[in-house]
Amino acid sequence: MASTAGTAGTNSRAHQFSIRSYLDRWAARGDAPPRVTSTLNAVHDDDLEVFLKNLGVAAAFHAGMLKCAFCGDVITFENLYSVFADSGAVRFACDRADCAKALASKVANRVA
Repeated sequence: MASTAGTAGTNSRAHQFSIRSYLDRWAARGDAPPRVTSTLNAVHDDDLEVFLKNLGVAAAFHAGMLKCAFCGDVITFENLYSVFADSGAVRFACDRADCAKALASKVANRVA
């Protein structure tokens, strides 16, 4: 069994690497990139049907009338990536990589 004598101070919280403290020190120097924060709201798969009904789009969803805002593919339970607001309208994004990137770009531009 290894001895822990003399090592109590080396593993203290003050000596451990912390991303938070590193970023705080970086920001204090003044050369850190600006912090971007946003809120992510999520809906569990089990609650998706209720969520769609609350948005008033459940019937259109089941009829295959909802399309991806970026590529035009029909949105299904299998390919739904995101539901987002755009100019007061409810929009959908499918899980294609190009569409996910386009959505990320749209959100980043909205924050900037």
